[in-house]
Amino acid sequence: MIQDWRAHWKQGDFPFLCVQLAPFRRSKTSRPKSDWAELREAQLMATKTLSKVGMAVITDVGEENDIHPKKKDGVGARLAPNWPAIGPRAARPNRFRSACLRSS
Repeated sequence: MIQDWRAHWKQGDFPFLCVQLAPFRRSKTSRPKSDWAELREAQLMATKTLSKVGMAVITDVGEENDIHPKKKDGVGARLAPNWPAIGPRAARPNRFRSACLRSS
């Protein structure tokens, strides 16, 4: 998706921040096999294989019955440390902090 958007918008390897999928279960009574772990792993791989990609991990922020976490400030706080390392003025090596990941 990131590569497709970059190609479509023709802006080069512009910085891209993503939020890892939050835990979510539609029903407490049924627990079907979850593909979410595989999707989260794919998101992580994007930070390792694509340039200028950062990710906030929010597995402890999501709500079981709502796919969109209500605690947006926590999500933003986890995204923010990525920007200096991947944004347009990035000039320092990557620094990893807990709950956020980025690629150079």
